Amino acid sequence: MHVAEMPARDVWEPNAAVFAYCAGVSLLMSIAFSLLPALRSTRVSLAHGAGLAATPSGRMRFNLALLTTQIALSTSLLTGASLLSRAIVHATTGDIGFRLDGLTIAVFAPSGTDDERRATAVARRQALEQALASSTLPRTAFMSTLPLSSFRSTQVRRPEDSPQATTTFDLFPVSGSAFDVLGVQLIEGRPYSDRFDNSEAVINQRAARLLWPGESAIGKTLIGPDATYRIVGVTTDAHFVTRDAIRPTMHVPVKPEAVPPVIVIRAVGPAVIDQLKAVIRSVDPRASVVARPLSEQLAGEMWTGARVAWAASVLALALATFGVFGVFAHVVEARRREIGIRLALGAGKAEILRSLFRTTRIAILGGLVAGLVLSLTTGAVLEQFLFGLSPFDPVAFGIVAIILGIAGFVATFIPARRALSVDPATTLRADG
Repeated sequence: MHVAEMPARDVWEPNAAVFAYCAGVSLLMSIAFSLLPALRSTRVSLAHGAGLAATPSGRMRFNLALLTTQIALSTSLLTGASLLSRAIVHATTGDIGFRLDGLTIAVFAPSGTDDERRATAVARRQALEQALASSTLPRTAFMSTLPLSSFRSTQVRRPEDSPQATTTFDLFPVSGSAFDVLGVQLIEGRPYSDRFDNSEAVINQRAARLLWPGESAIGKTLIGPDATYRIVGVTTDAHFVTRDAIRPTMHVPVKPEAVPPVIVIRAVGPAVIDQLKAVIRSVDPRASVVARPLSEQLAGEMWTGARVAWAASVLALALATFGVFGVFAHVVEARRREIGIRLALGAGKAEILRSLFRTTRIAILGGLVAGLVLSLTTGAVLEQFLFGLSPFDPVAFGIVAIILGIAGFVATFIPARRALSVDPATTLRADG
């Protein structure tokens, strides 16, 4: 049957050397353009200098505008990384309609050329089924792909519909035993057999309600691009393809030539993994096999993207923190004489701090507001990767607020402490 297939998320491993190079260059640029000027300004003695060494207003406006941009981008990136991390926890612990825990999967690449693999596909599959059945392993099942790892769709219609009146179904091929192994409940009908030429199919409740509201779907027919299927079972709704809203889903037998071949078993542990690998290699000694708990496999794939997002966020946060530090240090330096005079006249330290923060608060608050607006867009873009988690998840936004709050305190602590340690008498004598 002809299907459209695309990854639900990019499953890839970044090149460590390239990423380390880019991260190093970014960090060095952050230090060169933010930290070094700030340190240079703090090395100027507050007890020396002529008059009010104020930073030119045009330069200060540019610095504040740059600071606003840095904070906005940092807020947006941190929100994206926080949402992705929360989504992983949600995807691996939430209710997805079947039991994700306690499952072990084996993905293997058969040996031989493509032509050899196709020629021996049926024999290899039959040999695998026999070897698994004769082993002491619990009941196993075959899938054409991992759950929550790829998006496959097909266009189907009822016999009474016109050829143009098709409905898009998610397609998740599994063997007939998969419903029992995965823990997916059949609420009507039965599983199909695993004959390779089988034209039977099982659909979910969402599909049954959509096409045959108020009727039983058992015995009904669906016409696809290359095959006609008879419905023999209806399952509860489950998230096989994505954690988004449930869509109409159809299950059909797994073809022997399915790549990558995936075996799933309701058992976990090193002994189970070793035995599963041994059974596969008893049929194909040169096969490449990767076996691990399914929850660990899915979490590992999703954390790849999240780690990259956090790395970019940390770099952006470092740049914003250095920017706050540098700008605030310049403000303190520019107003050192004023600080000395106000301290000499008896002004409180809290009042002086509030005065200093007035210069930077518009940039900081503006950056936070702009960052939150960008974060709403970020959440909408990432929604398809959030597995049902709200793009406005309050916990994710709370995490970002805590991180930014800590970073802001760290960035202003040293300049603020330096401002409050000014000796009024020494400053006034130097200016005199």
